[in-house]
Amino acid sequence: MTSLSKALSLECDEILTPEDADLYFQQGKIADKRNFICIGLNCGCRITCVNIDKPSSKRKVDPYFRTAELHSESCNIYETNYQNTVDYGDVAHVPDEQKKDENDSFFLKRPKHHLVETRAQPDISGIETVSKITGKDGGHIEHYSPSRIYHLGSLVGKYNKYEKMNLLKRKGVSIGDNSYAYSELFKRIKNQNINDHQVISNRERVYWGQVESIIKLNNGDVNIIFSEKATFKTASATTTISIKRSILNNYRFKRPIVDAITNSIGAEKNKLMAYVFGTPKLEVDDFVNFNFYPLNLDLIEIKKI
Repeated sequence: MTSLSKALSLECDEILTPEDADLYFQQGKIADKRNFICIGLNCGCRITCVNIDKPSSKRKVDPYFRTAELHSESCNIYETNYQNTVDYGDVAHVPDEQKKDENDSFFLKRPKHHLVETRAQPDISGIETVSKITGKDGGHIEHYSPSRIYHLGSLVGKYNKYEKMNLLKRKGVSIGDNSYAYSELFKRIKNQNINDHQVISNRERVYWGQVESIIKLNNGDVNIIFSEKATFKTASATTTISIKRSILNNYRFKRPIVDAITNSIGAEKNKLMAYVFGTPKLEVDDFVNFNFYPLNLDLIEIKKI
């Protein structure tokens, strides 16, 4: 059995991750978990997004894509060179020699060919090509191959999965020259004491928490304001993600983050969780504020609670 990190939805004609597919199913944008196909060139093998039709409380594992039939012989998904061998599309798809404990990788800059995602090739549009998975009747599944991640939403999905499996301290992710355990990388804003060293540090983190409001300013910029408070020394601090209008308008990748932001403007308090990767900038006037100014939407994720 193999798992793909992306598949093409025949219902909405978009390339989706399992997290995207789960969100689209809940929103009614897609209705059939079986209406996906492989994104490999010259391949139309049917893909099922397992578990999107189950309530979250009844899921033993998070949604994932599973092949429902054989790939075509010319499918380029399985022409990938791995560290110790080459996978040519045999039954296992991923070599047993591949290291099982390598870090995931989160890339802050996309390759040149990362434009609007169409039927793309492995390692060019951020596809985690294949993952060998093992399953028992009890539903336990382990993903062996590390992921190449280009949007924070996929990193959040990994964090949530590892949290449920109690693996946050054992699983890691590489970001540029830095490596983190997931438990170290993700910092909830609530009661977070951010000191001078953290503010000026180049070692970014993923900060997250419940949202107070999302507002659109007169100039078209959007501010995401957290309801949860951090502290600086002894002062309570409000945390805000400031998104420039140009960043919203110029995002070129087929990912629901733009709709997630714009559709959440005016949402009720504490109905959303927001995530941002970066280093907070301390700003003090009448109040103490921590502001994030992300360079692109790959560094932001919003999820409904």
